[in-house]
Order: sequence, then structure tokens, then C-alpha cells
Amino acid sequence: MRLGKISMILVQLLHSGLHSDFDVFVGEKRIGIHKSIVAFKSEFFASMFRHTNTKEMMTGRIDIMDADYEDVFEMFRWIYNGPIPEDVDKIGKLMELADRFLVEDLPKACEAKLYEKLKANIYNNACKVLMIAHRMDLKHLREKAIVEAMKLTLSNTPGGKEILAHDVLRKEIGIRLFKSFEDRIEELPMDLRRPLILIKQALEL
Repeated sequence: MRLGKISMILVQLLHSGLHSDFDVFVGEKRIGIHKSIVAFKSEFFASMFRHTNTKEMMTGRIDIMDADYEDVFEMFRWIYNGPIPEDVDKIGKLMELADRFLVEDLPKACEAKLYEKLKANIYNNACKVLMIAHRMDLKHLREKAIVEAMKLTLSNTPGGKEILAHDVLRKEIGIRLFKSFEDRIEELPMDLRRPLILIKQALEL
């Protein structure tokens, strides 16, 4: 049987909940999972399944109250061999859940997908990827996203407006943009040079 067929069957198994032996409730919505499959990829769940005297193991369920059902389901879908979503915002949320529930290899898979999104040269992607990389402390990805975000005017997109509202990122991009033409300031007439000098002082350069 081909690996693609096996992956499809595993995802169908998750969707159907057939023979599931543990319940994950996100609010009022239930996801039926299989302990042997999930424990193989998540150290969080593997550790929980080993301790039979916990509330979760005695009731056969865990409640997740501070996440969206769709995002949690995406995490389990990946565990069951499903793909990384295409939407950048969903990738960011998936990465956060992967860190929280110690899902092996998922953070790296999400990061690789975000690099792929940067290469697509869609400007709003760069803004969103930058916010995710900053939040998750992904230094190399953050650097790549800053370079892409600087290529166009930030205020043109919702993602750009979010960056401009972020004190640290707004200042960093402002400094980089200023430094990109700083050596030409002396060539300008004084009436144009003065406001640029004020900007430099405001950026604390």
C-alpha cells in the first residue's frame, strides 16, 4: 500500500473517530483520538497517557478551553499524517499549539512552510510571517521576513498595519530603512536634510 494511501486512511480515521479511545474537548466540541497514534508524536500526551491516576485518564478526556477547535483539529490532523495548512495565520497558531503540546517535528514543518510562503512574494505574507517569527523567536525567519517586508510600503496591507502598531518591529524597520539611505543625507539641501535628522534622533541612532 502506498504511503499516500496510508496517510489518507489515517486522516479519515481521525475525522471518523472510529475506535477512538480518548476524547479531546475544545469547548463543547469533541475530537476522538487514538492514544497509540498521538503518543507517538506528542510527548505531552505520551506523558499524560503514562500516568493512569490523573483526572484526564480516569475520565478519558482532556478539556482545552483556551484555543479554537479548528486549530486544535489541525494539530491532530498533522499528527495523523495530514498536511500543514496553507493559510499563514493558521500556520502560526499551529506552531504555537505544537510548542504547547510538544508535538515532535511540527514546529520545524511549520517553519519550513512559512519560508515557502515568503518565497511566494506575496507582500502580506511577509508581514504576517514577520509577526509570527518575532512572537516565536525564530531569528533567521524573522530576518528574512524583515527583508521582504521592507520592499514595499507597510501601510498598504492589514499585516503591514499590524507591524506599524508593534513598537519593537516598527522601530527596527524604521532604523533599517533610514540606514539604507543615511549616507546620502549630506547630499540633500538643508530643508530636506533637517526633517531626516529629526527622524534619526527619534530613532535614537
